[in-house]
Order: sequence, then C-alpha cells, then structure tokens
Amino acid sequence: MRQKFKPWAKPYILENAQYDMFSETSITKYHHFTHHILEIGMGKGDFLHAFAKSNKEIFFTGVEVNPNCGAVAMKKCIDDELENVSFLIKDAKELIICEELGLKFDVIYLNFPDPWPKKRHNKRRLTAPIFMSLYRTILKKDGKVILKTDNLDFLEDSLVTFSSLHLKILSVDRNLKISSEPMSAYEMKYRSDGKTIYKVEVMYAEDIENKH
Repeated sequence: MRQKFKPWAKPYILENAQYDMFSETSITKYHHFTHHILEIGMGKGDFLHAFAKSNKEIFFTGVEVNPNCGAVAMKKCIDDELENVSFLIKDAKELIICEELGLKFDVIYLNFPDPWPKKRHNKRRLTAPIFMSLYRTILKKDGKVILKTDNLDFLEDSLVTFSSLHLKILSVDRNLKISSEPMSAYEMKYRSDGKTIYKVEVMYAEDIENKH
C-alpha cells in the first residue's frame, strides 16, 4: 500500500534522533530493561504504541523502512511520553549492527509484512533465509519469531523456509480468532473484511537442544 508523502516526516525523525535505536540515549535505556521486543515493519505503529503503553516494564523497538509511516509511529509514542521505545527508520538489514552493540531481543514480531507475491521478489520477504539468519544473531537464547499474515501463499512459503533452516515450529494457527496482543492497523482492517488470519511462532532449534 503506497503511503502518502508527509513533508514533516524526515525532519521530525531527525529532530528526535535520541529515539534512534543506535543512539547513546536509546542504548542506555535498553540496558535499563530486562525484556526486549522488536517489531519489524511497524507501519504507523498501532501495535507497537498500544503494546508499549500497556507494558512499560518492557522495552520496545520498531523498525520501518518508510519514513512517512515511521514518523507517524514515532509521534504516537513521543506524544504519549513513552520512555520504553526506540526506532529504526531504515531497512531491516541495518539490524546487523545490533550484534556488535550487544542488543538482543526476546521476541521479534513480523506483523503482516509485505508478501512480495512475485517469485522474483521472494528474497525480499521478511521470512526469507537471509533475514532469518539475521534474526538468529539478535535473538536472546530461547527467543522466538512471531509471524502474522493474511496471505496463505506467504504462510506456506515461510513454513517451508523455517523447516529448511531447521527451526522449531512452536505453533501454527491457521484461523486466529483472538489476538493476545494489540492489533496492528492491518489486522483490524483484515478482520473487519472477514479475512482469515494466520499466526506462526518459531524458535531456533539449537536453543532448544542447548537446554538438555
């Protein structure tokens, strides 16, 4: 979905650079918390904002490549004076820096990411092997990835990828009736349209093996 250009977006992001996840301020805040959640592709931030507002003991980081959406998400949290948030308004591949900075997460949420339906674009999917390898480096031990989508082809392709990478599939819900977490704008829309919602939770198998 094409987002409307907002001339104020990029200046707003720059003016609030202390909320950048790699800023000294955000890294300091990160270390004040013991539980950390990352959402990749946060859009306009409905999920992240609601989740962070109701769980101030958890530190949340939202990633969004589109500055027009990212600025809206930031503004929602900043206007509510939330101190348990940080943002990365860049491509998710920039998360590779987290490993050297020691930033790791308990859960990575992928809420209705772009399914990139054309086969030549499949490598751009946020569940493609290149991204799943990246997530492994920034998850804590026993950390997990949670995917929600309304696209059955994307779901099936992701499950194949998870199996090929020997990930442990913790759960698959092919008709999610109730969300235990806040809903993103996409989820609210899809539910009102009567679409089926799919949810998958996975963990890296070596983390499970290391428990024994």
